[in-house]
Amino acid sequence: MEGIPKELLDEAAMALARVLSGSGIGYAMCGGYLAVTLGVEDRETQDIDCIVQSPFKKVVRAFAASSENFTVPSGLASDVLRVTFRSKSGIDVKVELLQAGMFGPVRLTPFNTMSINGIVFLSPTEYVRTKVKAWTSRKYGRDVWDVLWVLRNFEDLDIDRINPDDGLDEMAEEHSDIRQVWFDIRDAVYESTGSEGGEDS
Repeated sequence: MEGIPKELLDEAAMALARVLSGSGIGYAMCGGYLAVTLGVEDRETQDIDCIVQSPFKKVVRAFAASSENFTVPSGLASDVLRVTFRSKSGIDVKVELLQAGMFGPVRLTPFNTMSINGIVFLSPTEYVRTKVKAWTSRKYGRDVWDVLWVLRNFEDLDIDRINPDDGLDEMAEEHSDIRQVWFDIRDAVYESTGSEGGEDS
């Protein structure tokens, strides 16, 4: 299945940001849409994932009070709220809203998020962390590729945050490309702090 064009994803994300921000709901885009926005090579997505820091009942009320073109289901799920955005061109974009803490950080702050063109996303560190945690349970190849791309293209990643439950170490054991980049990053941090690092540490 082909991914949705970036301009349609952006249209849906901007509308979603207006709904959530207008009701004072903290949020952060994540998942495949973040990968596409960052420019990860050969990356597509069919939907938008967004973490929200509010109960779903409040999120539903925000949609009800908005004039944006979203369709919201009548029933509430406990872990994921799925809504649909109808673009100006008549194409539907699916959106999955996830509770903070159940996916991603417990609290969304300026330290674990970033803004791109007025839309709030998870920071690269938190993105890697969520991808590593997802990979340990589902072992998707695209998770490995996303992690590898971010490790190669972003500096100042928090090495303590990107290795939850030693998941990145486990990924490195199975994928040589990850292993080389991860050990290089880790050793550089150890050298700068005077701590011992290396593959056998």
